[in-house]
Amino acid sequence: MSLLRDGGVQAFELKGDLDLRITDPALSKLRLTLSPKDYADLQFKQHPNVAKFSGAEKVIALKDASRSFPVGQGLGVLRWRMTSKDESHVPLSGESKRDRVCTAKLTQVTVWPQPRGDGSSDVAVEYELEAQHLTLRNVVISIPIP
Repeated sequence: MSLLRDGGVQAFELKGDLDLRITDPALSKLRLTLSPKDYADLQFKQHPNVAKFSGAEKVIALKDASRSFPVGQGLGVLRWRMTSKDESHVPLSGESKRDRVCTAKLTQVTVWPQPRGDGSSDVAVEYELEAQHLTLRNVVISIPIP
C-alpha cells in the first residue's frame, strides 16, 4: 500500500494464497466451501487441478472427483488478489506531527521527524497492532526521500 501525504491512497494491493495439506487419507477427497462474503473486489486463481468457482458459491474441490488431494504434502489450491484506491480497504492508519494520513482500523503508525539542524533529519517510525487477533507479516514502511 502506498499512501499520499494528504491521506489519499496512491495504490493498495492485497495478495494471499491457501495451501492445503491433508494428513489423514480418509479426508483426501474433501470439498472446502469458503464462507459467504461479498467477493466482488477479489480476483481468484485456482490450481489447474482444482475446479473453477461457479456462481456465488466458492467451493475448493478437485476437477476430477474420482481423484484425491495429495496426502502429506502441501498444495497451493487458491490465490487471491485485490487492487484498489478505495480508502475503506486500508488496514493502517498513520499520522505525523502535522498530517493525518488515513482512518484507523487495525494498526496505528506514527512518524516522528526531527531535524538535526544541518539539513538532515532523523525519522522515528512507531507502529502498534491494535487488533490483537491479527498478525502482521512482511511489513515494509518506506519513506521517500526527495
